[in-house]
Amino acid sequence: MANVNHKKSVRRGHRASATQMVHKAQDLLSRDPTDYAQLAKTRLSLQEKLSVLKKLDAEIVDLVKEEEVAEEIEKTDMYMEDIYDVMAKLEEV
Repeated sequence: MANVNHKKSVRRGHRASATQMVHKAQDLLSRDPTDYAQLAKTRLSLQEKLSVLKKLDAEIVDLVKEEEVAEEIEKTDMYMEDIYDVMAKLEEV
């Protein structure tokens, strides 16, 4: 169980970092949507963070008890929605 707890802690750290990136992207989109270099850099950073989070989520789902799997998937989906929304906006620009 310690392995699961450690992975969840690591995921919390990556989620916090991703949340900061989402806020930065939202701020940049509202403040200066023509700063294409910064927008592209932010989009790439979010893509990398998304890859890390997906990997951690898959590892955690494999390690949690069977009755916790659905809850983990639901929490992950809700969290990822914000990231996907911002990435879609970045793609539009």
